[in-house]
Amino acid sequence: MADSHGVGPSAWAVAYVGLPYVLGVGECSHRAALVWRQEFGLDIEVPAAFGDLNVAQTLLKAELAKPDWVPVRRPAEGDAVIMWKGDRLAHVGVWVAPGHVLHCTRAEGMVLTPEADLPAQGFRIFGYFRHRMEQAAAA
Repeated sequence: MADSHGVGPSAWAVAYVGLPYVLGVGECSHRAALVWRQEFGLDIEVPAAFGDLNVAQTLLKAELAKPDWVPVRRPAEGDAVIMWKGDRLAHVGVWVAPGHVLHCTRAEGMVLTPEADLPAQGFRIFGYFRHRMEQAAAA
């Protein structure tokens, strides 16, 4: 799973690949929150969307409206990758160097996808966001 320069994704991320999608408790946002908690020390509460993309969009927009999240142009390890799924802003993953997104799909569970391959899976990137706690730790 190396990129064109022979560099593979960060080793910590590979351990999450294959975790199942579980309706209500293991959706994309829950899996991202698990990674943020275990790998980056961020404790983010995630309500369940129960597979409803309209609910997921409402929850995601509400989370991004909080002052805790700051949009960034260039993602760093652990940043949130917010994606469109069809016409809804309803999917989230975690940025993994050097250009991968760790995210959870209904069909495959947790997957590590090169950013360039996301459109083939039906996702378009809306933006990258860094949690303020993570931003303070990086400073």
